[in-house]
Amino acid sequence: MAERQVVQIVGDGVTGRWVTWRWGGQGRTGGVGEVPEAARVTDRLRAALVVDGALTDRAAESELMTDLGMALLPAPLREQLLGAAHTGQHVEVRVAPSPSAAAVPWGLLVLSERGTRLLDVADVSWIAPLLPRDVSEPAGRASWADARSLPSLHILDPAQDTMGRVLEPGRPVAVAGQVGGAVVRGTRFGAVDLAEALAGGLSRLFLLGHCVTSRTAASTGFVLSDSDGAWPVPLDAATLLRAPERWPMPPRVAVVACASGVDMADHEPFGLATALLHAGAEAVQATLWTLPTDQGLRRADPASGPAFTRLAEAIDRAQLADDPVQALCSWQRGRLAEWRRPPSPGTSPLETSPLVWGSAMTMTAPSRRLGQQNRHSPPLPIDDTPPSM
Repeated sequence: MAERQVVQIVGDGVTGRWVTWRWGGQGRTGGVGEVPEAARVTDRLRAALVVDGALTDRAAESELMTDLGMALLPAPLREQLLGAAHTGQHVEVRVAPSPSAAAVPWGLLVLSERGTRLLDVADVSWIAPLLPRDVSEPAGRASWADARSLPSLHILDPAQDTMGRVLEPGRPVAVAGQVGGAVVRGTRFGAVDLAEALAGGLSRLFLLGHCVTSRTAASTGFVLSDSDGAWPVPLDAATLLRAPERWPMPPRVAVVACASGVDMADHEPFGLATALLHAGAEAVQATLWTLPTDQGLRRADPASGPAFTRLAEAIDRAQLADDPVQALCSWQRGRLAEWRRPPSPGTSPLETSPLVWGSAMTMTAPSRRLGQQNRHSPPLPIDDTPPSM
């Protein structure tokens, strides 16, 4: 088996003009680099996240990801990543980006003039900020090894009164529930129902539908069937933070909904994904930006296939893997290879473009303990254990 190398890449969290990186183990030095063009280029990414934007045109997408790679990854770091891959080492990149780079699909960043992407040489995941549980571990938190035989719960497009459907009626979604698990699709399922299901013990929770937010990451929430008559009342990060004991999350959680994983966009990076981790999850798989549904893609191009449904099914499969980060990245590498190939006659670029599949991400929270350590002490050592094994 190839030697495993882990590198953490951390944005400065304030101006977005600096990035640091640290390698686990011996042999490679970390560094600090200025990235003065980062904000300007990430503004271009935000403009590209539409069905007629740069992510749906091969040449424009390649140019944008090349510019992002040069802007966000200092040259010495790019050289180290390419060098590690050249020697056959298995590289894992864990990122904690600055707010301006929170929605960047880091795996798509171009590292070299030959067009090598970060996904070509590494598995990529997001690392959560320090959580309240890092000071005091919640009681009864189950590991994947302990919980994997428990039932799963899939909540797909729960019925509600204020927003439209995400899934097309009658279109199958191939999800794999464990023995004794439940799949709830298109019917009413509220916060009380979810709390009761979580209390019974689950191996994983899969949510597909709408996410809503207002001005802060803590207000980002998944829309269940609850409403106040005019607006949805989502299960948001603040609710999970206030009472994590009411929401004992299983080791694996997925939220396939618009921008469910952009916690780092806020200067106080505590959003839905980090709240789910604080409530007990080991790995949360989510998305980085607002996604078009299959119906939306077909309205833009009638030849487009069910890219949104395929994304949901791929995340569901990744949840079952021993290493969910590797599984999701492997699927994305397959989609990247398809995107690179010349299009077949009659194929819509929307079906293969990274506008949908490039949004998928995994956030993990390594085992960390502050204990009596002063917050002004040196940084915690890099965690180089595989996520969610």
